[in-house]
Parts: sequence; C-alpha cells; structure tokens
Amino acid sequence: MNCDDYVLKLEFLFTDFEERFGDLKALKPSFGFLENPFLVNVIEKGCPLSHPIVTNKADLEIELSELLEGQFINNCLFILEFWKHISILKYPNIKNCEVKLISIFGTTYSCESLYSTMKIIKSKYRSNLTDDHLTELLRTALTSIQPDLKKLTKKVDTKKVPRKQN
Repeated sequence: MNCDDYVLKLEFLFTDFEERFGDLKALKPSFGFLENPFLVNVIEKGCPLSHPIVTNKADLEIELSELLEGQFINNCLFILEFWKHISILKYPNIKNCEVKLISIFGTTYSCESLYSTMKIIKSKYRSNLTDDHLTELLRTALTSIQPDLKKLTKKVDTKKVPRKQN
C-alpha cells in the first residue's frame, strides 16, 4: 500500500467517526444534566435538554424547577441513587428524558459488542457458517447466564461415556 491509500482510509475513518458520533456533540448539555441535574439553572439558562430527548420542554422546565426546590436534593449522596428515586408519576417528563439518555449508551454498547463478537465468530476460517448457526453462537457468546458446570457434569452418566484407552 502506498501513502495515498492510507490517506484515503484515514479520511474515510474520520468521516465515519464524525457521522457516528456527531449527534453526541449536540447532546453534550443533555449528558451534563444526566450527570448532575442539580447544576441546571432552569430559570436563567432554560432547559439544557433538546429534541429528540424532550417532547414537551415547558412541562419539563416546570418539573425541573419543582424538583430543584424540593428537599430531595439533600437526601441523595450519589447521582445513581437520585435517578432511582425519581418518581415517574410525579416527574414523568424528567424520568422519560433520563431513560432516553441512558438507553443511548446501552444500545450503542450492545450493538458494538454484537458486531465485534460476530466479527470474531465469522473469521476467514469460519466464514461458511449458516445464519442459524451464527445466531446460536452469538446467543451463547453474549449471554450473561453462567452455567453451573459442576451440576451439569454430575448429571452425565460416566458409565455410558466411552473412555479413551492409551
């Protein structure tokens, strides 16, 4: 490969990177809200959240004002604890925004993990796998279930399994 090929590949990579993560730059203020909603000054600066995260900005600003005035702030030491205790009945717009923002990371990680695993499974030596077989291998590779190997091996009848003779 000559230098021009490398330049083209790097330009393509840069363009692809910008397309994938360009939306995240626009959502940066929203992530700041997710990280610490108590730093949001709704009265002076307005709501930092934007479309597509917010569907009704006026109602969200009212909920944020109520939330920031409440005694709830003093009781939460950690942000994760804070988000667990936000009531969807009392603050539906805030909770909806929180769920949308958090789901961005979950789906991105899941997709990237799936793609990486599929790339490993379908290497050049295993490229003839059927889609059904690939699906089963992906399910096995990405599951969070840990098999109890001791229990499974106890169920095997060792008398029926032929042993190799040396």
